[in-house]
Amino acid sequence: MIVEYYDGAMQTVETKEDFQIASDFIAYNDLKIGEGATEFERYDAVMAAIEGNGNRLSNTQALSLLAEVGGRAGNTDRLQWSALYNLTTGETKLFAHRNTENIISSRLILSK
Repeated sequence: MIVEYYDGAMQTVETKEDFQIASDFIAYNDLKIGEGATEFERYDAVMAAIEGNGNRLSNTQALSLLAEVGGRAGNTDRLQWSALYNLTTGETKLFAHRNTENIISSRLILSK
């Protein structure tokens, strides 16, 4: 589930898929409000990579993909951070910029 602040309140975005993608635009109610940079192209690239791999990526594949599609504006690298959440295991991976050699790992406590 993606949680966004929109229209003065916290909103949630759920999916029927086994995965969910967020790339710097308001996804609530399928609004797709972005800043006009590369957020939609990045979303489409990630979706195509996931679907092209049978809706499954390993952690290594996913982290590589996140580093690859991070935002750029001309010669300026706009990628600040990327996060991967494994909703089956609760494992999280976070890295800054494109530095996948320095990943911070943690684990979420999942409950239903």
